[in-house]
Amino acid sequence: MEAGILMSTNTPAADKMKGQTLGQTMRGQTQMVGTVVLLLVVVALVSEAFLIGGSLLQKNKDKASITYLRNSVEDVSESAATAALEGGELRINLDVRSAATAKIMRDETEDYVISVNPQLSIPFFAPEWTPLNDESSPYTNSLKEITLSSSSYSISCSCSAGTVKEGKIFVGGELKMLYACDDAGDEKVSVDGICYSEGNRLPGGDTISSIDVAGNEVTVSGGTIRAIGLLGKNSPFVVIARSLQFRGGVRTEFRIVPRPLRNPVKGTVTEIELIPSTEKSRETKLPSSLYLKKISERVETKDGVITTIITVEAGFE
Repeated sequence: MEAGILMSTNTPAADKMKGQTLGQTMRGQTQMVGTVVLLLVVVALVSEAFLIGGSLLQKNKDKASITYLRNSVEDVSESAATAALEGGELRINLDVRSAATAKIMRDETEDYVISVNPQLSIPFFAPEWTPLNDESSPYTNSLKEITLSSSSYSISCSCSAGTVKEGKIFVGGELKMLYACDDAGDEKVSVDGICYSEGNRLPGGDTISSIDVAGNEVTVSGGTIRAIGLLGKNSPFVVIARSLQFRGGVRTEFRIVPRPLRNPVKGTVTEIELIPSTEKSRETKLPSSLYLKKISERVETKDGVITTIITVEAGFE
C-alpha cells in the first residue's frame, strides 16, 4: 500500500447497520413527539370540558338559588301583608342557597323597602324592575293633569286682561290655586304670585311639563312615586327584581315594596308604610329571621283622598 492513501474501513454490512440505527432513532423521536402532541391535545380538551362543565354547574346552581330565593321573598311579601292588614307580630325565615345580604333601606321615593342582594354569576332579570308577584310595577312617574276654567283673577305674568284661567294643584302637600294665561303664544302659570314657564320647577319639586290654555289643561310631572293599585286586584307588597351588569360582574336585587291600594267602591286608599325597628338590625347576611309588627293605623287626607296609613315595623334578628 502506498503512503498517503487512506483506505475506508466501512463495509456494506456496517453501512446497513448504521442506517438501521439512524432510522430507529428518528422513528423513536417521531413517536415521542406524537405522544407529547397527543398528550397536549388531551389536556386542552379536558381543560375546556372542565371549564364548560364548571360554568354550566355554576349556572345551574345560580338558577336553583334564584328559584329558591324568589319563593322565599314572595313568602315574606305575603306574611308582611298579613301582619299589616290583620295585625300582630310575625317572624319569617328568609333563606337562600347562595351568599346574600338583606337590608331595610329607603328607595327612590324616600320610603322604606326590604332589599335582598344575592351573589350570582349571571344576570337572570332585565335591567329594569320586573314585578314577580303582580302584573304591574309599584313605581311610576308622577303626572298630574290640572283642568282649567275661566277666571276673573289677574296675574302679573304679562298676561292680557280676560285671558287668565285657573285650576287647583297640590304643592308640597298643600292645595293651592294655579293660574294660567297665554300671552301671544307665551303660555305661563302662576302659583303663589310667582310665574312659571314650561320646564320650570315648582317649590314642591314637580316640573311644569306642558301648558295648554286653549285646551284648558296644565300638565305637571315629578319624579318616581309609588303607583296606586286596586284593592282586590293588586298586591299590597310587590316583589320586584332586576339584574345590572358591571365590568366587575353582575348585581341582582330583589325588593319587597309596599303599594297603596285604592278601594274602587269607596274611593279611599289604604297605604302601608315600613319603618325600621329601633331594636332590630337593619342589615344582615342570610339566612336570617325577619321581624314584622303592625304598630299603628291612622287616617289622613292626602291630595283630597281619605287615606288609611298602616305602619309596620321591620327588622332582622
